Amino acid sequence: DVDVWLLRVEATGSHALNSEVAAWLAAVWALHRLNRGDPAAALERMDEALRILGPDVGKNFWVSQWPIVASQAHLWLDDAASARGALAAARVTVPPSTVVDSVRLPGLLAWAAVVEGELIEAEYQARLATEAAESLELAPTNLGWVFPQLSLAAVARDRSDLGEAERLVMLASEGALVAGRPPTTMMCFLEQARLAWAGHRADEATAMLDRARRIMPAATVAVRDHIDRVEARIAIDMGNPQA
Repeated sequence: DVDVWLLRVEATGSHALNSEVAAWLAAVWALHRLNRGDPAAALERMDEALRILGPDVGKNFWVSQWPIVASQAHLWLDDAASARGALAAARVTVPPSTVVDSVRLPGLLAWAAVVEGELIEAEYQARLATEAAESLELAPTNLGWVFPQLSLAAVARDRSDLGEAERLVMLASEGALVAGRPPTTMMCFLEQARLAWAGHRADEATAMLDRARRIMPAATVAVRDHIDRVEARIAIDMGNPQA
């Protein structure tokens, strides 16, 4: 169990760790907490890593991933503005990386735009990311494809192009599952639920919401509330007077 291992490392020697290793440990905790469904704890741990390293963030790979972890955590907390802020800060605080700069960051910006209802911006950022991914010849299941594909699926759903939306969300779901990222997989399931609703498939929408809840059984109230809001929105749009 990762929790046990991380706690053991902290208990047996965290006081003696040098700053880079201590920051690495905090960053690993952050990713682990995000993957367990605790975005607030993920942010706290990543802030700890950033405080330890200060201006030397770029010297540690795990800590340099902070904008990707932080932006997703903020999105789970329904704070798209802070997610965009983290992604903007990435441009000046982490070392240049072709995949991160041209695929991961615009992909996450696209999803933040979807959350805010800015679908023109979402499509623009998602197209930038997918074009870069194609140019870099990223494998179809590379995690970098997931958020651009999810964003374009949401755009297609809004345009009632449900066939294209279904194709994109299934590709995104496969990438998230292969990468073993529960929060991202959950987002894919929620988008599948929205798609099922759009196609007037109420039972399928309910089943996808149930799958979303099961993928992170230890998720915090914030994440469960996020799912509940998606379900309520679907129920309202379906005309359920009890929603």
